Amino acid sequence: MKQGLLFLAIAFLSSSCAAIISGKHSNVNVRTDKTTNLVVEGDTILRDSNETVYLKVENDRAPLKVTAFDSTDSKPYYIRSKTSPAYWLNGFSAPFFFSGFLLDEIIGLKKKYPRNVYIYTEGGSYGYLPYFPMDSTLLERKNKITFAPISIVHEYHPAFEFGYERLHKNNFATQVTLGVFRSWDNNFARNSKGIKASIEEKYFFRNQTRTRFYASFVFEHHRKTHEADLDFVTVDNQGIPQWENGQFRQRTEVEKRLYGFTPRIGFQTYITDRLMVEGFFGMGLRHRNVRHLNVDPSARYDTGFWEWLDIDYESNRPGRNVTSNWDLNFRIGWVF
Repeated sequence: MKQGLLFLAIAFLSSSCAAIISGKHSNVNVRTDKTTNLVVEGDTILRDSNETVYLKVENDRAPLKVTAFDSTDSKPYYIRSKTSPAYWLNGFSAPFFFSGFLLDEIIGLKKKYPRNVYIYTEGGSYGYLPYFPMDSTLLERKNKITFAPISIVHEYHPAFEFGYERLHKNNFATQVTLGVFRSWDNNFARNSKGIKASIEEKYFFRNQTRTRFYASFVFEHHRKTHEADLDFVTVDNQGIPQWENGQFRQRTEVEKRLYGFTPRIGFQTYITDRLMVEGFFGMGLRHRNVRHLNVDPSARYDTGFWEWLDIDYESNRPGRNVTSNWDLNFRIGWVF
């Protein structure tokens, strides 16, 4: 009986993800915008340079007080703790499902302090950032040319895609992208021809070390023709399909005109001062206008038995309609 209770107690205690992964302390790296002395938890740190200060502090729900002072001024800063990412892993804890949430709440280890803290002590913007800001010299070059390598092997709209981005006032940018469709041996891009173009407006809401995060919206247009092997059925004078002997498959020339609007979130990371990579994800709407150019008007596009699962059918279905649009891609860019 005692062994069973001991096992249950150990299992319960070990289910706390924040306690196990994060521990009782946080490693906090502090930078300031000028050389100042610091007081942290009663300990004074005298500084004669502006190098990073490395601290190890005990986690707590209460803010961490850091005082910056020099011969003329002294000001306290309260660094707020945040919920540890490890805390949310408690949703997968075993053997007591969600028991880790309760334990982390009881022992108070769900909170930890940010790893990097940047303190502003002058310029009228007193405060701090929970990350190190980007070096402003990286933003001096306002132009980027980009290339999207994954677009070349995209299953539905493969294209050679290039773009140009212009940065405005450090936090805003406009990107223009042009793509030339290439062929792919499937029913979405066989003998494909045409172009796609887009214009995107970006707002950079966080500039951190060598990475920038942004939100944007993009307007796009696709003008494309390709061939597809599609199924049809003939209809009689009353419009009744002739299922017995009227079904046939034909290589069809498909014309598509697509217009889309998609909000996105993304990031740009500088590998060097000039080379960067960019990734983004978005969900939006797309208006589609699809025509079959070489099909007998008396034939009807065959939906097939699995219409609701048939991507070939939905992509090549003639007519006008509005569908959802998902964007997921990355680019390589050169800054100048």
